[in-house]
Amino acid sequence: MTDWDRVERLRSKGLDWESIAEDPKVEFRTEVRAGTPGRALKALYLERKSKRRRSGRGSDTSADGDEGAPARRRWPGRLVALGIVFLLMGGLWSLLAYFEPIARVLVPILPYIVGIMILGAVLLGAAFVIGGSFRDLTSLRKVVTVGIVLGLVAAGLASLVAYELGIPVLYPINQSEPAGWGRAPNHAWTDGGRPVFLFIGSIACPFCSASSWAMVGALQAFGSLSNYRQGTSNPADTFPNTPELELDSSVYTSNLVSWDVKEGSNPSGISWPALSSTENAYFSAYDTAGSIPFLVVDGLFIHVGTLLDPSQLTTAPGQPSGTGTPYTPAQVAQDVSSQSGPVYTAIITAQYSLEAYLWKACALQGLTPPSVVTSNLQVKADYAQIV
Repeated sequence: MTDWDRVERLRSKGLDWESIAEDPKVEFRTEVRAGTPGRALKALYLERKSKRRRSGRGSDTSADGDEGAPARRRWPGRLVALGIVFLLMGGLWSLLAYFEPIARVLVPILPYIVGIMILGAVLLGAAFVIGGSFRDLTSLRKVVTVGIVLGLVAAGLASLVAYELGIPVLYPINQSEPAGWGRAPNHAWTDGGRPVFLFIGSIACPFCSASSWAMVGALQAFGSLSNYRQGTSNPADTFPNTPELELDSSVYTSNLVSWDVKEGSNPSGISWPALSSTENAYFSAYDTAGSIPFLVVDGLFIHVGTLLDPSQLTTAPGQPSGTGTPYTPAQVAQDVSSQSGPVYTAIITAQYSLEAYLWKACALQGLTPPSVVTSNLQVKADYAQIV
């Protein structure tokens, strides 16, 4: 029983007919006495090829040389294997996207279709078992190689789509910083050379409300902030009626810092405006639970959660501690203006820490903050602790 697949493979390697006929794995046997085995094998090969053409069977052959045997379907098996490898490559990227922020935002398409890929791999695998087989391992290796290449090409195209959408390449946080901040080895996020300060929050959120006082103070140290207003958090939420400075419509002018605020304006429910592709990349990469406030400075420094404990704003002057009676926004503003009282102390501590991070971001961009920042002893001490 002649293995015609092996004959084809040896011919593709350039072996002569005599060498092919002598190969024991070819299993060529002939009773022809005229000429050499190589000539006999060649004559039989050409005769079979001519018959296949006349019968319209193309290049399909049976393994044992029997013209009456059903032809083995080679290409369906190859295409199935190609599809399986391609899907597995996509599945690999999806798996990476589940664990690593860089993959999750760099290839935003694949996580959405991972279910389809798994289903497709199962169906194609079943089809491969039923209808495809490989005796030619060289062909199988070629198909696997092509599948891997196509999988990488697909991942590259997805990366290109991410790039065109403005989605940055992000990495996991690898450095803990003071005051609950973390640092990731990303490229800087700037706007006209200025580090971007992103804030995602809601005026209904008591933690955002408490943090707003520190953010406003820090922003004013680096520029001019306007069009913000006093208010309180959702009265039905935890720490009800926490005094705040509502920033959803704020306007900021600065040569040092670019202010990017996405604060929801619904006072009775947690919400925030639609995020751009870049903003959503940071939010989805580093705040998978959707906690707010969420802050990013220069694309490098990330903070998830409050800058200031709301409980420090929920006991009015002259009231017993823990009564839950909050300060009014006017009372907090008065303490900040007079630079006195426990509320001011709590706010200024968080404010100076934030100023230190903004200073660090400016320094990384070659910008010099105002002397009111760089000459402040507490800010300098906080700055010195930032890696």
